[in-house]
Amino acid sequence: MKRFGILFGAALVSLSGFACAETEDGLYGASVPAGAVFVRVLGEAREPINILGRAVDAAEMPKNVFVAFPASALKTAEPGAHYSIAKSNRGWVTIEEPDRDKKSKVYLSVINVDAGSASLSVAQSGPQLVDVVSAGGAGTRAVNPVSATLSATSDGSQTEFDVVLRRKQNITFVMRAGGIVELVDDTYGPVFEALAQ
Repeated sequence: MKRFGILFGAALVSLSGFACAETEDGLYGASVPAGAVFVRVLGEAREPINILGRAVDAAEMPKNVFVAFPASALKTAEPGAHYSIAKSNRGWVTIEEPDRDKKSKVYLSVINVDAGSASLSVAQSGPQLVDVVSAGGAGTRAVNPVSATLSATSDGSQTEFDVVLRRKQNITFVMRAGGIVELVDDTYGPVFEALAQ
């Protein structure tokens, strides 16, 4: 079993920072369009990616950062939705994430890229936080700000994380085949500039 200590502090960009960015052009360089779709590429990408029906150069998508797109620019996207795109053992997959609509809560999310199964619980036989998520799926749980040891289970392998979470900060456990787990904080970046060209 692997164990990591993680502190999520005020320096992280979170949904609270995103709410400011909707109205402050200085943070984005361009206004976030109404009904924007938020897309992030998990991990490194070196080739063009199909993002919900639109070919995008990988160099224009920062790693692990949500980028805002107008919904009209992505053929199969739902306005206001969040998507993660990752390279799995069967090619690129697009995963729609559950809503994060309670801004007073912390969202703990699980994205299962290509593991046989993935889940999240409080360590040492504590309660289940996110039930089993199949490959290519996502699950989430809204919780109060907590200090806890969480257990991420991927393909039967457990990895423990000591976390200190603060209000309006969300984190995602990205799980892959072979028991690989990566912890990613939910950060927001620019409006997709290529759309204006």
